[in-house]
Amino acid sequence: MASSSSSSSSSSSSFLSSSLRPEHQVFLSFRGEDTRRTFTSHLLKALKDRGINVFFDEEKLKKGEKLSPALLQAIAESQIAIIILSKGYAASSWCLRELSEIMEWSTKGQLVLPIFYHIDPSHVRKRGGNFKKSFDKHQRKKPADDVKRWKGAFAKVGELDGWHIVGNSSNKSEPEYIEEIVQKVIETLNSKSPSDYEELVGIDDQKAKILSLLRTHRAIGICGMGGIGKTTLAEAVYNEVSSGFDDHYFLQNVREKIAKQGIESVRDEFLCRVLNQKTQIDTPFISSNVIKERLRRRRVLVVLDDVDHLDQIERLGVKHFGPGSKIIVTSRDKQVLRNGVDQIHVVTTLNEDYSLKLFSKYAFKQENPVADFRDLSNMVAKYARGLPLALKVLGAALYRKHKGDWVSKLGKLKNYPVEEVVDNLKISFDGLDKVERNIFLDVVCFFKGESREHVTKILDSWYKGAARYAITDLVDKCLLDTSEEILWMHDLLQEMGWNIVFEESDDPRKRSRLWRREDVSLVLKDDKVTDSVKGISCAIDKPLQFCPAAFKKMTNLRFIKLYPVCINLAHLFSDDWVFNHDPGFLSDELCYLHWDCYPFKSLGSNFCPKNLVELRLQHGEIELLWSGDQILENLRVLDLNCCFKLREIPNLSSAINLEELVCDCCFNLVELPSLKRLTSLKRLRLSYCRNLKKFPEFPSHFNELDLTSTGIEEVPDSIGDLLQLRRLSLSCSSNLSKLESLADLDLLECQITEFPAIPRNLSKLCVAGTRVEGVPSSIRCLDKLQVLNMRSTRIQNLPSSIVELDALKVIYLSDCTSITNFPNFPEKIEEIYMDNTSIEEVSSSSISRLKSLKKLEVKRCQRLKSLLGLPPFLQEIEAGGCTSLQTVSFTEQYQITFPQHDLFVFDSFSKPKRHDSIVFENCVKLNRDAINNIVANTLLRIECITKQLVERSTVELAKELVEEEHYDWKVNDKRKAYETSYCKVKLFCFLHGCQILKQFQHQSRDSSIAVELDPDKSSSGLLGFALCVVVNSHEMGLPPSFSCKCQLKTTSGDCHTFFHNGSPPSFPRKNYHEGGDHAQFIVFDHNMLHEAMPYVEASFQFQSGAQLDCVGVRVFYMDADIIRRKVQLSDDAESSEIFQTEEDTGQTRCFGSDSEEDQRNFNPDNGHEPEPKRLKYFLSFDRGPTNDAAKGILPM
Repeated sequence: MASSSSSSSSSSSSFLSSSLRPEHQVFLSFRGEDTRRTFTSHLLKALKDRGINVFFDEEKLKKGEKLSPALLQAIAESQIAIIILSKGYAASSWCLRELSEIMEWSTKGQLVLPIFYHIDPSHVRKRGGNFKKSFDKHQRKKPADDVKRWKGAFAKVGELDGWHIVGNSSNKSEPEYIEEIVQKVIETLNSKSPSDYEELVGIDDQKAKILSLLRTHRAIGICGMGGIGKTTLAEAVYNEVSSGFDDHYFLQNVREKIAKQGIESVRDEFLCRVLNQKTQIDTPFISSNVIKERLRRRRVLVVLDDVDHLDQIERLGVKHFGPGSKIIVTSRDKQVLRNGVDQIHVVTTLNEDYSLKLFSKYAFKQENPVADFRDLSNMVAKYARGLPLALKVLGAALYRKHKGDWVSKLGKLKNYPVEEVVDNLKISFDGLDKVERNIFLDVVCFFKGESREHVTKILDSWYKGAARYAITDLVDKCLLDTSEEILWMHDLLQEMGWNIVFEESDDPRKRSRLWRREDVSLVLKDDKVTDSVKGISCAIDKPLQFCPAAFKKMTNLRFIKLYPVCINLAHLFSDDWVFNHDPGFLSDELCYLHWDCYPFKSLGSNFCPKNLVELRLQHGEIELLWSGDQILENLRVLDLNCCFKLREIPNLSSAINLEELVCDCCFNLVELPSLKRLTSLKRLRLSYCRNLKKFPEFPSHFNELDLTSTGIEEVPDSIGDLLQLRRLSLSCSSNLSKLESLADLDLLECQITEFPAIPRNLSKLCVAGTRVEGVPSSIRCLDKLQVLNMRSTRIQNLPSSIVELDALKVIYLSDCTSITNFPNFPEKIEEIYMDNTSIEEVSSSSISRLKSLKKLEVKRCQRLKSLLGLPPFLQEIEAGGCTSLQTVSFTEQYQITFPQHDLFVFDSFSKPKRHDSIVFENCVKLNRDAINNIVANTLLRIECITKQLVERSTVELAKELVEEEHYDWKVNDKRKAYETSYCKVKLFCFLHGCQILKQFQHQSRDSSIAVELDPDKSSSGLLGFALCVVVNSHEMGLPPSFSCKCQLKTTSGDCHTFFHNGSPPSFPRKNYHEGGDHAQFIVFDHNMLHEAMPYVEASFQFQSGAQLDCVGVRVFYMDADIIRRKVQLSDDAESSEIFQTEEDTGQTRCFGSDSEEDQRNFNPDNGHEPEPKRLKYFLSFDRGPTNDAAKGILPM
């Protein structure tokens, strides 16, 4: 795109790409004798001054009786026709020919703007006044057909809205009318101009946001990291609106130009272009009142591109521009923009779809990748992470290259970043001061993905309190990002930072920071390491070798983080891993030491922890930290969790800033030092320190205390002085009623027999494993209680007042074997756990009113016989091992959809997901109606989830496939497979049974099955699957599971592979297969939905650790467009035709009978309910080879 545009009319029309711009934007039709030297000439000049391309005939083309080809072309190509209807207009047959042609093009989208100049518009509509005389004259001299056509066109133009200029009696002057007309033309052209220029991809939404900001603000900033498209976005906005200003100028590369020319030279050049006059100013700022006044009279649009200092905005004088002026400033620094603009727009990276399109434009000169290069293109786009510069550079570099070159380039990128991209990004790094550079590299190598506050505390110690401001500055400069207060950065920025460290030396022993396993291993076992090393971070998977002299030479070492690569630590606890000596020497500069499975018995006799901020030695072999008193003023965290051999903790009296002391599972810890002077202590955890007998001395202001399963038998009354305590875990009784700030109380396995007296502000209470036998009615006073855990107590029932706990969300009553009746719970309860209780029935009246319920667990309730009136939208129903259960029913089975707020939750990466689990494993006595109801509810869930997934996506997004690595059991290796782009969902239904359900029309006794698909339906709508598997679980210690590899073939022969996991979301703690050895699975996930893909065949290959008896596939199609339009379909014949089965008979029900008798007999409490009538209107199911396959759920 052009780097700059002047205010001249020739360049100001550049808001339309040259390849797309019509020859003329406006065609001007007028009667020369009437207005050529007056109104028309003034209007023409105003239009041209705004850079609008106007066709203005000088009478050279008006010859003969027919319009010349040039005039016809000019009319056809123009987007707008302005017709100046004056007194003599109709007298000219030439004008009428133009008018007739214009009105024909108006039916094809051309805008016609009439100006009624000193005439009455009604005379035009009715051909009255002087116009009647003109047409009478034409009627006598011209062909009748021509005159008839002219009359029709004349009448039509008279009906259009336009401007009525009546001369001296008007309340507006002609210049005011002209300005109004020009603005209308500009607005129309802007709305008609292409929104996506030939070389631009994915900027429309961001451009619209900036245009919206410009309407209400004078100065707008565009901010973002290097290469993200700030200049491109600013230019797109500039091109769209520039013609609406008196003058406009795009000053590109401000930072670079000022560095080369100086600010005065750049300013003078800038003002010269804006004022159209050579300007020279001898002072730092504009002081000339003459120049200021001239600038104030100009309504201008300017773009200052790549500004890196506030002084640049001020000295360029943009604050002096007149009313209505607009200033756009791009910068990598938010702080520069905050001081110079009104609003800031932060540019975002491109999504995966736009990334692939932009890359393809450079790599293939088309919108999409060539089929053979699609997978490789996806890999390149994934590497670029939506950064436009990287996509363009890589695309251009790979244009017309062979496949082997592509593979080689991708391999090279793993170790050698793209220089052009790195150089662009490094501009921001080079502009940092020394402290900011070091902190940026620290985050790159050690702290990406960590809490901002946590990192700030560590780095403040290293950089003498400068870290907080420096991190803020790095965020402002778009080198760091803080999403939810977590430090992040673009992958290519991290790659740039790594590259900077690599360039320090080819020898890792001479680099400042080490994070690669091979480099760390080399340094720790080599005595040639230097004092250049400042930090080490590495995931370890095998015992490290140490050279005693290595640590001694790293005198500037400030950071150590060594952690296991996997959760299982057992292999690290070997004789090779434990050392009987200390590390010899640890640097006194050490601020952060996090070493899981620390192999030494101490930190060394010479270690001085004066700079230490955090010490974390979880699962370490440490027995003694250090000897004697030490200076610990900087220490904030001491985490010795699971240091089983730790005997004592040294004097901590100087650790006045210590916030956390964690000693869980330190079995040999006998005594704690006095903690009274630790005024900053907030968290003290001593759970399972079984040899700790004495209650510790502590300050009175910390927030969390955990003394679960310690050797402490008595809690002193002084615990009541902890007025700021928020969380408390105890295994012995105490009077806690004074702790009014307490929100979380854990009395797990505490030796109490009565429900404790507790403060009223609790939100969580656990009395699990105690001898409590009853709950007092006064529990109603705990009006903030959200979680109540009473597992494994002797409670027989709950008081009626429990229903008054409106805040209660979760209750645990599992293993309370004395409970025989299902209690009345508060209506807003969300999770109920009643495993292994003695209940016999869950009635419709007790559970159907629980509209917020998401999870119900009644596993191993051996006496339970019926579950009636279950809410159909329960996310989890766990009833495995209920061997007496016979009847199951759902209420409101045919509701339209699940509650919107109930469908999706969000994971830690803010990505929506949903997991549904319906487990009736080993419920061997379930009757036919119960199984029917469970399966019907499962299929209803599939429909509702599918519908909402479609509503949440676009067709373009739904078609997008993401390639990921999956384990392929067939070759015992990882293989590439695809993921769809829908929100992640999984539904799992687990039943006892030995036959495939009849709703799964395609069935096989083998472990594989192939299904023919309808490519027309899958291309135009949505294709979906659900899987059913019967597994022989004989002699299995855990519930059986299966995996499925699905391959979908397209009409062009492409094959897309997907993997589906059929494992239960959670395994029961015991094996319950005494009633039978077979289990049925129904599985559905987001990878079973495919939209607008021309698939012709689906092949499924199943595998299980148990014996597979048979497998089945259910195929359905859906009209996604109708769902996106949110059409509410009725049960009439017209609606039912929208979704058809493959036979298109419209006679077969998808889910069985729903006769009037069924409807009349429906009662949730008798366990029978009709099948959901409406489902056939949402889903069109493939029929498979069996004619009666979809008639309903038949007996097993």
